[in-house]
Amino acid sequence: MRSATDNAPAVAPQAPLALTVLGALGVAPFWLPVLAGVVWPQTSAVAFDALAAYAAIILSFLAGSRLGIAITEARPATTTLCLSMAPPLAAWALVLLPIMSGLRLVLLALALLAHAAWDARADLAPRWYAGLRWRLTFGAMTGLLAGAVVLHD
Repeated sequence: MRSATDNAPAVAPQAPLALTVLGALGVAPFWLPVLAGVVWPQTSAVAFDALAAYAAIILSFLAGSRLGIAITEARPATTTLCLSMAPPLAAWALVLLPIMSGLRLVLLALALLAHAAWDARADLAPRWYAGLRWRLTFGAMTGLLAGAVVLHD
């Protein structure tokens, strides 16, 4: 005899609580400079620099995480190894290039989105990883986009 749970849809596994909490704490620096710029407008330039630098750091961190996932294979894909170098280099260029500040934050947000889409396809990552990455990316992107509005020059 079949139980009612036999036909229930499979529930995606949840990320470990510690990673969820640490991830949420990691999103806070995407919002703190925006808040500082609203409360203390005279800090907008410093807040902008802090936000752009943090986005670049996180893109580098994510690339390292992706590389770490890839090297668990006996023969890591050369494409993945090479592509793992792109996010830090792109972030570095976006921080240094003389482009409008609002555009810089929008491009960093798009880089985070592209990285999340790439990470969601990582075959070796745990099943919960993509869901966590999408939630954290949403928080980070909205902070960057709010910064583009609030902290622009």
